[in-house]
Amino acid sequence: SGSGGWLDAGQKAQLQGSHSRRHQPAAAKDYIAGIDLAGEQPPAEESGNPPPRRDATVVTVGELEHTAAAAGMPAEPVIRVVEHYRFSGCAYSELYARLVDILGHVWRCRRVVVDATGLGQPVAAFLRRALGPCVHPFVFSAASKSKLGLELLAAVNTGRLKMYAGDGSVEAAEFWRQID
Repeated sequence: SGSGGWLDAGQKAQLQGSHSRRHQPAAAKDYIAGIDLAGEQPPAEESGNPPPRRDATVVTVGELEHTAAAAGMPAEPVIRVVEHYRFSGCAYSELYARLVDILGHVWRCRRVVVDATGLGQPVAAFLRRALGPCVHPFVFSAASKSKLGLELLAAVNTGRLKMYAGDGSVEAAEFWRQID
């Protein structure tokens, strides 16, 4: 902290979109999602002490905007982040049912990438069984993380990734905190 961030001020400006956050899909649009899984939180101690702060499972939903390709360039869609869900300390059995409903029934995602590293592997497998081949497990390693980071930078630098306009939500504030 305090040593600078991964994205510079110009890239953060490129990432900022002007579109509104949405809580349900628009007609005739394609949606994708990414899931970063966190561990289950054990039940609170009987001593009354609050449980330690834990990481949260985060679902990011993006709306695809298909654009025409420039001459000699492949067509790549613009991804507009339109929704975030955050689940902290949720039992996997409950989380799984919620994810199937959100991704399969609410957003009807055409592609879902899920963190299948470690404990995420069974959740990814169950989601693939429930939602079908649209679910793509992603296992983090030094090489895959590096490639993913470079692809993220490319999307930001070319204006193909946009975050919804600030809405005062906890999710938006946490997104920008993490970006910083």
